[in-house]
Amino acid sequence: MSLSDDLAKLDQYTDLVMVKLYNYMANCLEENDLQKLPEYTKANNKELKTYCSTFVWDVAKFPTKLSIKEIHDIIAKNMTKIEKDFKTKSNTFNNLKSNLLQHEKKETGSLVTRNLGPLVKEEDFVVASEYLVTVVVVVPRLSYKEWEGSYWKLADFVVPGSSKRILEDGEQGLYTVTMFRKTLEAFKNNARERKFVVRDFTYSKEKIEQSKNEIQNLQKAKVKAYVPLIRWLKGNFSEPSSTGFTSRL
Repeated sequence: MSLSDDLAKLDQYTDLVMVKLYNYMANCLEENDLQKLPEYTKANNKELKTYCSTFVWDVAKFPTKLSIKEIHDIIAKNMTKIEKDFKTKSNTFNNLKSNLLQHEKKETGSLVTRNLGPLVKEEDFVVASEYLVTVVVVVPRLSYKEWEGSYWKLADFVVPGSSKRILEDGEQGLYTVTMFRKTLEAFKNNARERKFVVRDFTYSKEKIEQSKNEIQNLQKAKVKAYVPLIRWLKGNFSEPSSTGFTSRL
C-alpha cells in the first residue's frame, strides 16, 4: 500500500474521530450548556473555518525535518489514543447515566412498576410478624367497589377490615391488606384473576433509605463526572480537527 493510500485512510480516520467527539458532546451537554458547543468545538482555539483559512504549520509539533511517513505515524498514534480514551470515558459516563435513569424511572410511571418506598409509611404495615404479612395491591379505579367488597374473600385467613387505600394515581389506587403468610400465594393467584396486581414488596425502612441514597449518590457521581468529561472532549476535539488538516497538506 502506498503512502498516499495511508494518508487518505488517515484523513478518513481523523474525520471519524472528530465527528464522534462532536456528536457525543452535542448529545452529552446539559441544556444550559448547549449554547457553548461552538466554543467547545474549535481547532487550537479558533473556529474551524478560521483555522483552515489562517493555517500555519505547527513546527513545534511537526518539525520540518520529519518525513511525511513520520508525520503520518505521529498523527495516527495520537488519533488511536484519543479514540481509545474516548471509548473508555464515554462508556463510563453512559453507564452512569443509564443506572441513574433506571433508578429515576422507578420513581415515576404506573403504580404497577413504580418504586413504592417513597409512597408508603411504616404504620401501613404489620412488620416483624411471624404469621401475618401486609401486601400492597394495585386496584383499577373502576374496581374500587369490587375490591372493597370482596378482598377478604380472595383467600382464607385474610383479615377483614384490614384493607386501606393509601394512594390514588390516575386510574389506579394503592391498597394494603393483611393476611396470614400461609395464604399469600392463593391470594395472589385469585387477585390476578380479578385484575388486581399484588406488588412484590416487603416494607423495609433500611432498604427504602438505601434506595434513596443510591439515587442521590448516582446524581452526585454524574455531576462530578460531567465537568471533567466535557473538559476532556473540548481539549481533545482540537487534536483531530487541527492535525487532520495538517495531514492533508
